[in-house]
Amino acid sequence: IGSMMAEILIHFHEAYGGIKQEKALLDFSDIEHYTIEILNHPLASKEYREKFQYIFIDEYQDSNLLQEKIIEAIQRDNNVFMVGDIKQSIYKFRLAEPEIFLNKYNRFKKPETLLSTKIDLNQNFRSKSPIIHAVNGIFSQLMHYDEDAALHKGIPDMNYPENPVELYIVDGTS
Repeated sequence: IGSMMAEILIHFHEAYGGIKQEKALLDFSDIEHYTIEILNHPLASKEYREKFQYIFIDEYQDSNLLQEKIIEAIQRDNNVFMVGDIKQSIYKFRLAEPEIFLNKYNRFKKPETLLSTKIDLNQNFRSKSPIIHAVNGIFSQLMHYDEDAALHKGIPDMNYPENPVELYIVDGTS
């Protein structure tokens, strides 16, 4: 089955590539790969490194290896700001590597310099205590979840009634 699947994928890749070439189209993956090709030239990477004063990356937990390589090619020591939440990583199917985020998260816990600092934005201003406790309880069972990653109540509950959290797991086998 493995070799048959490989053959199907190779055929699809060739057919898809041919259609893109025929219609002079690029997809997002092509853009990433061509960007890497360009940035492999030292003058090009130097130009972009000098061009961007700051690089802001949102949803960093969903970055992939190509995107990380692009950032590494154009960043300076003091101009990259990354924001992410490992609990929100949802793009593994499109080759996101949440491990990239986790490695930096852990490395920046003990920064070697002030240029590499981790700031935890773990105050939750939207949810009541039962929700926060439920989220922390669930994720502490699913992943490495230290106190820095845990959510904390950002505002008082204002004496609103609190209902217990209910979790329904549907596995589709019934």
